[in-house]
Amino acid sequence: MCGIAGIYSEKSIKILPILHDMGIMNQHRGQEGAGYAIFDGKAISYERRISKEKDSISHLFSKIKRPNKKAKAGIIHNRYSTRGGTDRIENVQPLFISTNKGKVAIAHNGTLVYAPKIKNALEKDGRIFMSDSDTEVILQLIADSKKTDLLDAITESLDVVKGSYSLIFLTEDGLIAARDNYGFRPLSIAEFDYGYLVSSETCSFGPLIKELGITSVKEVQPGEISVINNNGFKVVRGPNKIGVAQCIFELIYFARPDSIVFGKSVHAFRKMLGRSHALEQQIKVDCIIPIPDSSTYFSLEHARVLNVNLELGFVRNHYTGRTFINPDGAKRDKNIRLKLNIIEELIRGHDTGIDDDSIVRGATIKKVIKMVKRCQPKSTTVSISCPPNIDHCPYGIDVKTKKELIANGKTIEEIRQEIGADDLRYLNLETLKKLGGNNFCYACFDGNYPLK
Repeated sequence: MCGIAGIYSEKSIKILPILHDMGIMNQHRGQEGAGYAIFDGKAISYERRISKEKDSISHLFSKIKRPNKKAKAGIIHNRYSTRGGTDRIENVQPLFISTNKGKVAIAHNGTLVYAPKIKNALEKDGRIFMSDSDTEVILQLIADSKKTDLLDAITESLDVVKGSYSLIFLTEDGLIAARDNYGFRPLSIAEFDYGYLVSSETCSFGPLIKELGITSVKEVQPGEISVINNNGFKVVRGPNKIGVAQCIFELIYFARPDSIVFGKSVHAFRKMLGRSHALEQQIKVDCIIPIPDSSTYFSLEHARVLNVNLELGFVRNHYTGRTFINPDGAKRDKNIRLKLNIIEELIRGHDTGIDDDSIVRGATIKKVIKMVKRCQPKSTTVSISCPPNIDHCPYGIDVKTKKELIANGKTIEEIRQEIGADDLRYLNLETLKKLGGNNFCYACFDGNYPLK
């Protein structure tokens, strides 16, 4: 679940401040490292940094020596690792390669399912890999291709790899944007007065609407490959026509509420989850308290339909990162303690409803319930905006095995006992599928993988 963004301008402009702003708006999608690559009309240059704190974009840009450098095109990447170690700078994107077809840098969101197999075959043929990242497989396939045109080599390489990918390539000609046939991860394009922006989420266009004069936004369709250069915007491979499987967890948790993802308003979808949960479960509480931030819009509608007070009983420390996407278990545990504090008087003596977007490993909710119980509520009911997460994700979420999941092999009652709540209510899977529709992947909830 990395964040990727890019810009192409018909004229040379101060491009780094724009990449910075887009990277900041995608920061929630990755905090382990960040990098950018730009083309100034003569060469592609790039900078990458491993982050020691949660704010990887500020960490990256704090060391830039020429912040006003002009360029026509650039890409930026926020890293959330699913493949490759977090302590190797070689794994931080964008990755870059020089080939006989031209120079190219790549920013990737997703996971390539068969990357290890392809990598082994390429290594046997003499290819040398510089990173542990599955993304480098794409670059090595491009270099290995017998095609003489760079775009043809990229298209051929994407036909070989399988898995989830939203990609932005930076070339000496412009940008190339692509999504896998299933469309697991989001990608959108915005047109402005003298060029185009590309990003994982539409929220990153917001700060630039007035500055650049953004006139329209469209989604890159699943299976689509588009080229952006001096000739404008052109779709060179049409969208997949055989059905898609977009990640429903993007709408539940990952994406920002001010984004449009897969053609849906994220905040509106979360409010629909809240309404459906209230009507379906009809819990008995006298107040609802959301665990910030991704459950907030779920809770707004949940409380409204139940006709109870919504109380902001948890105060979030915004100087900590998102705990779920921290790859280190010990750091994730510590961040939970730093992330949330509690307002005791909003809980003491109440039948308290605690809302969260999901329970994945269970570390956050266990500590939250302990905090709540110390405030002596009358009762605690936990409401979750989705079904139990019962299976791993091979498509770009760092849940590698079932064993990590608190719901693995457990009934809801057993989960309730483990987290220490008096009651636990999940949204039913059938309800989620009705709200989402057929064009989504629900594998983490039902184990039915569209691509194995």
